[in-house]
Amino acid sequence: MWRAALRQLVCAALAALAGLHGPALAHPHGVMACALSVHYENDRPVTLAARLVMDEAHSVQALAALRDPQSGQPEAQRMQRMLFVLKTQMARANWLLGVESEGKPADFEAVGEPQLVLTDDGRVGVDVALRLQTDAAGSLGAPWRFTCRDPGLYWTTELANTPAPLKASGCARPQWSPALKVATGALAGSVQVDLQCLR
Repeated sequence: MWRAALRQLVCAALAALAGLHGPALAHPHGVMACALSVHYENDRPVTLAARLVMDEAHSVQALAALRDPQSGQPEAQRMQRMLFVLKTQMARANWLLGVESEGKPADFEAVGEPQLVLTDDGRVGVDVALRLQTDAAGSLGAPWRFTCRDPGLYWTTELANTPAPLKASGCARPQWSPALKVATGALAGSVQVDLQCLR
């Protein structure tokens, strides 16, 4: 029975995060809210903390898979299994994020263990901390572009931060451009914002 329950949980998580990006799913089916916090050192972004939260409909599906049938409460083992599936799929999609400057993308990697999040309004998401490798991308003082996107086109994305489109620390005078929603092309459905750290 536990095998069937685990299979159901994994299938629900995969469906929630669109682990299968086949032709039938090649357009947005849900909304992923991205809350981003970037930290600067020596005029370059060095870390990026992201909270990626699924919309209400997908969160309801995920929560149903997390709850113990007897108590109706989220159960620790189920949460760990869900986290494993979600982080695996998100990592394959580059954490649904892009960082670049002057047209040059920056590499990044997860730091520590991502965490499953149950928000106060009943949504499910993942917190991840990323270390950015920015030495080869962009000159000192150049604007940096942060993008929340799904290469598989299952999710359309939006920035959750208000009033600023993203949070910045280690930068005396952060200057943001208005968040831009991309309507066409390879990044259709994504949202991006440019940030320049002024001296």
